[in-house]
Amino acid sequence: MQDCIPLYYTMFEAGIFLIDKPPDVTSFGVIRRLRRILGMKKVGHAGTLDPFATGLLIVCAGRQATRIIPRFMEGEKEYVATLQLGVETATHDTEGEVTARTPVGTLGNERLEECLGRFRGSQLQIPPAYSALKHKGKPLYYYARKGIEIEKEARQVEIRELVRTDGDHQLLGEEAQLDIRVVCSKGTYIRTLAADIGRE
Repeated sequence: MQDCIPLYYTMFEAGIFLIDKPPDVTSFGVIRRLRRILGMKKVGHAGTLDPFATGLLIVCAGRQATRIIPRFMEGEKEYVATLQLGVETATHDTEGEVTARTPVGTLGNERLEECLGRFRGSQLQIPPAYSALKHKGKPLYYYARKGIEIEKEARQVEIRELVRTDGDHQLLGEEAQLDIRVVCSKGTYIRTLAADIGRE
């Protein structure tokens, strides 16, 4: 009985997995676990989700599947997010050290819509310091953690849709929250978009 191996292990050559990534798990952590389960090294994902983010992670396993990862990468992405207005952190998310606090005045729906409208369409976006984007072979967060300033080049992104999803009530008070839905091109950082909207 020791030499009995499940058939789906011995017959598996390639496949595409749609993983609902939970919070506090890195995208590479999902890859590492799937490699162990499948017993194969050729496993990769089509785009990275931040550790705190949840949602669809497309994982390709096997040579035939990993070859088409670039095709998945070219597609549009859709995100829903909650923006905490009046607070800025070093990482542009809830896990970073707070670097600034700004009182939030009354924000009516008309003013919010005007603000969101400025971020629709084609634009240049500077990636966050804490990101997996590579600089000289190392991710940007490697330099950020060491306190090394890196000049980050702005990248062209397209935001096709940017809408408010929490109704049309006005926002008021410190740390007001704004819920949004975004449809955008690859390479768009929602954390950066959130920080830019907050500054506006």
